[in-house]
Amino acid sequence: MDFGSTLKILRLTSNISVRTLAKRMSVSPAYLSQLENGKSPPNQKRIAQIERMLNLQHGYLQQIAMHSADPRLDYLGQVPEALEFLDASRAAKIEADDFTQLSEILLSGGLGWLRKTARVWLNEKRKSPTPALKREGAGPVLLHNFLNENMIFRFTKAKRKLALLSLLANKIADNSAELDADEVYARLIAKDNETNTGVGGGVAIPHCFAQNLDKTVVALALFPRGIHWGSVDNKPVYAIFMLVGQEKQRDLHVQLLARIAKLFSKHRFAEKLVKNNRPAEVMAFFEKAARTVS
Repeated sequence: MDFGSTLKILRLTSNISVRTLAKRMSVSPAYLSQLENGKSPPNQKRIAQIERMLNLQHGYLQQIAMHSADPRLDYLGQVPEALEFLDASRAAKIEADDFTQLSEILLSGGLGWLRKTARVWLNEKRKSPTPALKREGAGPVLLHNFLNENMIFRFTKAKRKLALLSLLANKIADNSAELDADEVYARLIAKDNETNTGVGGGVAIPHCFAQNLDKTVVALALFPRGIHWGSVDNKPVYAIFMLVGQEKQRDLHVQLLARIAKLFSKHRFAEKLVKNNRPAEVMAFFEKAARTVS
């Protein structure tokens, strides 16, 4: 999750336009757009000002900005396998001097030498591979960890917004014993009346909170031909993510919203997504995106 994507989704879910927020901050809309697109780094004064304008907890955006500014964290987001190496290093109890020597070997021998050495070792170990360590709680929030194939739906014909919201609310309720479909639908409608859930880039994110929910529930509806949603960019919507989250996990809810906005800001992401016909292909698509989009 980066600062710009988080700022954009928080602004949109607060139903505030770029022009309105810029006016309240006494800055130009162009400057605010640069912040959201990651083209201009925010300073602490502006971050604190945005937090006040959006009624956020003090320091929330500051923490995200600090993480976004570190190129090493960006690298970990782009190459999450590096975290598996760190997990393996910790399990093997590699110490500071060992890391120093590894760095010297890599810098002196080069990447080609490292890959050649690794291939030789892997060929010797091919008959008795060591399972990779599972990584938990690291890196960005990943959509495929919240989706499952039973909650991915593909429609060849357009549907009206309210009918689709009702359908997805029932699907979610059928898969979560704690949820009531009518209550979820009512909360979704209330949120949709409050703010535009069509955030642009071919995606809409109707969302709400529910009580007595054990975990966040996500459903995905795909429309290869697109449907009208009244989005902020006035363009068709091809993917509708429905999120029903826990009241006590609002930060996770925001991270998921920001992650979706980040993915669909990539060129032709929605177009590529709807080319996947089966739920298993959709899951694989998001797993691949997790490795390429930080």
